[in-house]
Amino acid sequence: MMKKLIEDFQKIATTITELTKISDLTAEHDILSNAERHIEITGYDNWDGGSDIHTVYLQIPIELYSKYESNLDKIEKTINSKFQPILRNYPNEYINDVVITPRLVQAKASVQTEYTQQEKHAFISYQTADKHVAGKIKQLLEGIGIEGFLAHEDIDVSLEWQDEILKNMAKSSLFICLLSSNYLNSFWCIQESGMARFKNSTVIPLTLDGTVPPGFISKYQAVRIDPERPRIHDLIPGLMKYNKFDVLEIIIEVIGSSRSFRGAESNFELILPYLNDLTEKQAKSLLEKIRQNNQVHHASLCANEYIPKVLKKYGNLISEDDLEFLKDRCKEYNGDV
Repeated sequence: MMKKLIEDFQKIATTITELTKISDLTAEHDILSNAERHIEITGYDNWDGGSDIHTVYLQIPIELYSKYESNLDKIEKTINSKFQPILRNYPNEYINDVVITPRLVQAKASVQTEYTQQEKHAFISYQTADKHVAGKIKQLLEGIGIEGFLAHEDIDVSLEWQDEILKNMAKSSLFICLLSSNYLNSFWCIQESGMARFKNSTVIPLTLDGTVPPGFISKYQAVRIDPERPRIHDLIPGLMKYNKFDVLEIIIEVIGSSRSFRGAESNFELILPYLNDLTEKQAKSLLEKIRQNNQVHHASLCANEYIPKVLKKYGNLISEDDLEFLKDRCKEYNGDV
């Protein structure tokens, strides 16, 4: 049976880690020892019967990333070279790139004003039959630092649930409702949406089956989502009304974490309507993340159309070397820079 590179990757990566230690490659060993390691198929070569092209991703603690940041290109090439001899055992599969990125850091708790606490708290209104979708929305929100409250899940049975709902409504300035025929048949869901409108929360209606916002929230346009696979993309337009500055930071992180060409193009589209709203610091961060992630600067639509738009507006904010690098990538894909 033919060996599969992806199946054996963790064993191979551990072997490479030991080889870098034996070879006194301190930086490479340090990174491999502390990295979250994974591999993805990122291309295909039709030559000689066809070969899968892989990229290795190494996510490391931010302190380690900062320590070696100025030398990452060299380190990535050295680690890649260590993989190559082992690949002889895997015909028609090869590793094209090693990409080292910083691990995302959880925000630290701090003294906050009541307004800031509200900015990080969302009330998710749903009918019990749609609980599985509500749970997925809560996970998406927590992934970007927003606490989500699910009435039927997060209320202790010993508490007066109506009082608990009112308390969480009061501290939430973001209200997300999962509209469906089930929702319209729930007296309490309609009550919750009315309260959200009354307290002037930012309302994000998500429809699971085409149901439109009822009553007090009927003025809002609902976004149709896939109940089985809701995406952060579904929430971005509403979140922009909620806290534009923070959401722009989130989008930049999402772009920088892209793990495939198609994903990079889809993620990049999130920020295109808001390019004029970026601060110089955000624009510089965006360009740096584009430079660091080859899934972004080698995605054809990004290099041909999206990155040139950013370079024309904010290219002066990065080093000449990085600017020339990105211009070259764009020209490679016929981008107008």
